[in-house]
Amino acid sequence: MTIHDLLTSTLTLSGEGKVNENSHSGTVIGTLSAGTGAFTYTITGDDDGMFDIVDGKLVVRAGAKLDFETKESHDVSIKAVETTSNEEVSATFTIIVKDLTETINLSGEGAVDENAHAGTVIGSLSAVGSEGPFTYEIVDDPGNQFTIDDGKLVVADWANLDFETNEWHTFKIKATDTVSGAVIEEELSVRVKDVVETINLVGGGDVDENSQGGTVIGSLSAIGSAGPFTYQLAGDADGMFAI
Repeated sequence: MTIHDLLTSTLTLSGEGKVNENSHSGTVIGTLSAGTGAFTYTITGDDDGMFDIVDGKLVVRAGAKLDFETKESHDVSIKAVETTSNEEVSATFTIIVKDLTETINLSGEGAVDENAHAGTVIGSLSAVGSEGPFTYEIVDDPGNQFTIDDGKLVVADWANLDFETNEWHTFKIKATDTVSGAVIEEELSVRVKDVVETINLVGGGDVDENSQGGTVIGSLSAIGSAGPFTYQLAGDADGMFAI
């Protein structure tokens, strides 16, 4: 911190002089003080346009995007004017941007049964690394199997989840802080769980010779998907049966 002492007093900023990346506008960094008397405070240098002064406090400016990966610190020069004598004292402060872990989490086990219906919830999304609230969107999904509904990852209407075709689906999700505009992206993977896929004939599987047309041999039941099902004959070389 470089201080230009034009009065007997010194311009100071309380706190540690640090702020979290992705902080919302209005986040207080510290309180300004220039000693006894009444002072007005003005920013005289803020090349990156990150800060403002509100009620004697240095705060994050509206529209500012503090990103540690872009820049780890920002200089801001401030002038304090004593309202009675009009004497001035100035200082330049270096504000450190604190790095945060930026990630998107998916609750649950990160897996879904093959053949799951559209709208099946896989898990809830939550982003960390900014204050939020967030909106979420899928920005890259080569398999095109999923969509987002009210912050939840769900099976898409057009999905065809088949364990035998593809056991894992990897895609990228973007979370946007609706207040600060901060963006967090994360690659996630969902595993497709194998289920037993078969059709059972309930009720015997035998029929008397010379049985009349329409005689019931048994009831069909399928497992391996949530259903309901329709059934059709896929092969009947002798042409003996119908559903």
